[in-house]
Amino acid sequence: MDPQLAAALEQLRDIHLPAPVSFWPLAPGWWALAAIVAGAAATAVWTWRRHRRSVRRLALRELAVLEARYGEPDQRVELAVSLTTLIRRVALRQQAHSSVASLHGEPWVEFLCANAKSEARSPRVARDLFQTAYGGERAAAGTPREWLAFARSWIREVA
Repeated sequence: MDPQLAAALEQLRDIHLPAPVSFWPLAPGWWALAAIVAGAAATAVWTWRRHRRSVRRLALRELAVLEARYGEPDQRVELAVSLTTLIRRVALRQQAHSSVASLHGEPWVEFLCANAKSEARSPRVARDLFQTAYGGERAAAGTPREWLAFARSWIREVA
């Protein structure tokens, strides 16, 4: 072999690969994707909370209308029926339909008390409200003031 060629070949270096690509810092496309995902998550949480508050707000507004409409003591059964209907509608809206829709009697009272946290945990008031709504005047027990307080606290806690 030619000595000049051999000297030239010895001066050549091996192929050097570039350093491996690091995952950090992220490329601008990944930052944009992260911003879109964070924005979508924030929008979903905001929408869910707003919807949840609107159910509570509407239920409390309807409760105020019921309280004003049935202020007379002789309208206890009508008030009990309306309150029971309102509470059941809120429960159906907030819980799975299949588990709530079929409840009645003592299981319904237990459901109301199990899902409440404080004032609305009174099984006696829930039972009185339920029995008055479905039993009529002969089964009337408790006071409308207790029923309204129970319904108000239950809606605030559950809805």
